[in-house]
Amino acid sequence: MSHKIDARGLKCPMPLLKLKLAVKKCQSGDNISLLVSDPASSIDVRRWANKMGYIVDTVKIDQTQTQIFVQI
Repeated sequence: MSHKIDARGLKCPMPLLKLKLAVKKCQSGDNISLLVSDPASSIDVRRWANKMGYIVDTVKIDQTQTQIFVQI
């Protein structure tokens, strides 16, 4: 199942907290797409997801937005 989170405009650590809440509702194999505008959030989300053993891919959309894909 795929989940989408729009966290644009939210400062760190709110995008990470939203991701953690979404992960609790997910099952193994689910995908989460997280859209962020705070550069620090992109770093923190990637670090946390790697620590948890999730597969992470980051795509910089433009100067202000980054799309983060997390596979649970």
